[in-house]
Amino acid sequence: MTAGNLANAEIFTLSHISTISQIAFWTSTSVVATLSYRNAKRTIFQPIKTEIFKKQVDVLADTLNLLNGDRQSIHPGGFDFTELLTANVAKLYDAYLSYAFDMKRPMEVREYRVELCPSSLIAQEALELDTSDKITPGPLGKPSKPPSWTYRHLDLSLPLKYSDRVSDFRELLKNPLLPSHIASLLSDFLDAVTKKTVGLGPVIEAAAKEMPERYPTLDDLTNASFSWVDNRYNRETDSLAPLADQLTGEIRAYFAPDSIMATPKRSFRRKGRRLEATD
Repeated sequence: MTAGNLANAEIFTLSHISTISQIAFWTSTSVVATLSYRNAKRTIFQPIKTEIFKKQVDVLADTLNLLNGDRQSIHPGGFDFTELLTANVAKLYDAYLSYAFDMKRPMEVREYRVELCPSSLIAQEALELDTSDKITPGPLGKPSKPPSWTYRHLDLSLPLKYSDRVSDFRELLKNPLLPSHIASLLSDFLDAVTKKTVGLGPVIEAAAKEMPERYPTLDDLTNASFSWVDNRYNRETDSLAPLADQLTGEIRAYFAPDSIMATPKRSFRRKGRRLEATD
């Protein structure tokens, strides 16, 4: 081998050694960085995850508390539909009292007065100007009574407690820590609440058609009970219980408290004449 070939071989060998050294250096650096990151995830990120988990427990506990409602309420979520029905049926009865007997109750005793029901659900029809069915003025300039009793319930009075409950659930839905599938079920539950609420309007309008037959005299109306409308309302609208039960089950399944606290089961096998426990 000539001196030139030997020099080339040495240069080639040194070049390879340098390349291999660089590869080894960057490989070891990458391994160290990866291990450091994994260790950081355990030591730095774990407290953050723990804190998020604690806050998530709080928001789901609030959801369960709202679903359970008050002890006096028979509806999930504490929505007092009895109070809702009472306010709106009272509005129907007052309209019939005015039509049939030319009487009005004082404003301060009405169940749908503004301090009890500060907000309403108003149907689109009520917002549209309708001139086709105006009451014509009577001989003394006063509105004349329609020839027959008709009633449209286009303005649902909402009790204050009902409105507050809806606001509570909507605030929960805004919480970013609420798991997405539970938030979806909670949204479905609120939709069901709205559907049940809006369903009261048609029930009251159907009941209105029976008012002349049920209450032909003032005494009949004075001693009236709302129970027949309440029974019809519960019969013709969906219960909130199935969705509430599903939501409760999903929240419990999310944390799996039964499996966390469960103790390992032991099985037994026969060995000769003895039974030995195995884990």
